[in-house]
Amino acid sequence: MTANDSQRVQRIGIIGVGPAGLAALKTVLDTPQYKAGVWIPTAFEARPNVGGVWLPSAPVTTLDGLPVTPPTPLYDSLTTNLPHPIMAFSSLSFPPSTPLFPKAQVVQTYLESYAEVFKLWEYILFNHRVVNADWTVEGYWVVHTQAEHEGKLMDQNGKEDRNEWHFDLLLVCNGHHNVPRYPQIPGLSTWLAAGRAAHSMFYRNPSSVPVPPSPSVPSNGTEHYPHLKKQTVLVIGGGPSGSDITSELVPVAARVLHSFSPNSAAARQAARGAGTDADTNILDAPSPVPPGIADSAIIKPRVSRFSPSPHGGDEGGIVYFEDGSEERGVDFCVVATGYEVYFPFFGSTSTSGSLSSLQKPSQSSNLLDHTPHSNGIPNPDFIIHNALVPSNPSLSRIDSQLRNTSWSVFPLARHLFGLPGCGFASVTNAVSNSRVLTESTSHPFQTSSGSSPTPASTSAQAPNLHSTLADATSTSPALPPPTSLAFLGLLVRVVPLPLVEAQARAALDAWAAGSTDSTSLDWDHEKEEVLGRWEDLKVKWQASRSASVSGVRGKGREKEDELQMRTFISREFQRFAEEMKQFDYRDALDDLADALSSETKDGTGLHDRTPRVKPWERHFYAEKNKLRQAWVELERRGVAEEWVRGVGEGKDAEAEWVVFMERVLDFGRTL
Repeated sequence: MTANDSQRVQRIGIIGVGPAGLAALKTVLDTPQYKAGVWIPTAFEARPNVGGVWLPSAPVTTLDGLPVTPPTPLYDSLTTNLPHPIMAFSSLSFPPSTPLFPKAQVVQTYLESYAEVFKLWEYILFNHRVVNADWTVEGYWVVHTQAEHEGKLMDQNGKEDRNEWHFDLLLVCNGHHNVPRYPQIPGLSTWLAAGRAAHSMFYRNPSSVPVPPSPSVPSNGTEHYPHLKKQTVLVIGGGPSGSDITSELVPVAARVLHSFSPNSAAARQAARGAGTDADTNILDAPSPVPPGIADSAIIKPRVSRFSPSPHGGDEGGIVYFEDGSEERGVDFCVVATGYEVYFPFFGSTSTSGSLSSLQKPSQSSNLLDHTPHSNGIPNPDFIIHNALVPSNPSLSRIDSQLRNTSWSVFPLARHLFGLPGCGFASVTNAVSNSRVLTESTSHPFQTSSGSSPTPASTSAQAPNLHSTLADATSTSPALPPPTSLAFLGLLVRVVPLPLVEAQARAALDAWAAGSTDSTSLDWDHEKEEVLGRWEDLKVKWQASRSASVSGVRGKGREKEDELQMRTFISREFQRFAEEMKQFDYRDALDDLADALSSETKDGTGLHDRTPRVKPWERHFYAEKNKLRQAWVELERRGVAEEWVRGVGEGKDAEAEWVVFMERVLDFGRTL
């Protein structure tokens, strides 16, 4: 934006309407710019409803019986691992009497209610998958969507249904649970190809484990999952999914092996259970399991190698572990090792230093087409490289490109938007060449206040916008301004809903304040913060290496160390080493939003002073594991529903929930 843009129509595109997209859309609707008809938002969702990861989907298969990656990893027994008063959006609480750790369906209903309460539905195009997003040489984002019908990119008549949209600001909210991450373990690919292993993304309940039923173990009509009665199942991964799946399989399988790294949440949970020292800020603590169940799972270190059965047939295979032990007769393996960040709609390329795990799964050709029919000319200079973080960034040159490390995007200011010169335009070019779409511009969305957006054409050819761009000059930005693109919700192991609210406020304020101007945002400081984070993680990696490796290293070893260092930094960059720092991050984002809002060119600002993290949020987050253990025990005793009945119905619902959580915590201290 420039100083003259405050009264011109600005079009804002939002990709995805999970929690981040919903927060972004509501934040736009709260602004005076939207209310004045200056900002027009449009949100795209590939699926038929809001919710993102919380919207359930049954696993599907192709005609040849091979599994197709589902759009969500949601399994049937999932409940939240955070108490809902902490988890909820700041603008809407969960209903009174909601169980403290609700099931996934309750969360999905809550997200639908959020869309209803704040009247978001009319701005969302469902069953519209974004297949391309390009920055044009004219200076705006061109987005191509394709309608999905029953999972296929076509309309109800079986024809390709593709539309083109143009935006000044693009908010990427497509989540980070879309592509399974597989560990690089020798022999695993063979097990996957043979149907002996599958990622937890395909797991829904114990029936998802496709081992052959044993004829010697007939069902008595009341026994669940009899096909697992004589089977040995290995679960890899110590996060919430791995721990939940382990606890669900233990009662029904003959043997369950649970393999996780010494740094995982499961390892720290086990350390506390054994009475040893453990970090009190557990990363994604696993679900507490019923007494006797946890002891029944066989805890194993990390897997070093998979091997098929030496006898072939249906006999289980052999799994070798890092401590030198082995397990024979393993029938199936559930790989609960997380997910890769994936942006199929951006142009991308693999560069030197990328890992094999960074290679994206093949998609149909229309998803890889980055030169669609368009009146705007896509700029091939804007791409996201599939690569790890650089090996030696400096303040003068942190990076010349934007990277998808498969864990996050690097480099991003505030884990949110780009840096000048790092895959984005320099400050000078961005300011002098900024573009907007004017109110008179012909556009695929013809939107009026209070009416639903409607595509003007179902063809791939959109109206000519190039000739109607406001204040067109002879030069255009080769790369997008840093704040014209924001990535919401990439941080992991955080309280996601209120965090993406803060990110949405900051992203919109940065855009509205014309923050490509160095007087609005201190880009040198932002670069220092990114570089400082990189250097802190390098020191952390070096400390871990020096404790485990000694002796002279050859040149080959140095290259291996560099790759491992870059992998470590890439993996950790979007995580807070101390979980409580996420609350400082949220407050810092709102400080930034307030500062930028006061600098808007028309002086109106976007909002009143933004909310800040409350002391009780920090307190109960630190006690979340004890709270959950206590709640599970209340459920086991059959009194949880009675305890929570009526909580939140009074005038001060927040205070009621705070008192209630303290009561549950007091109960937990007696266990």
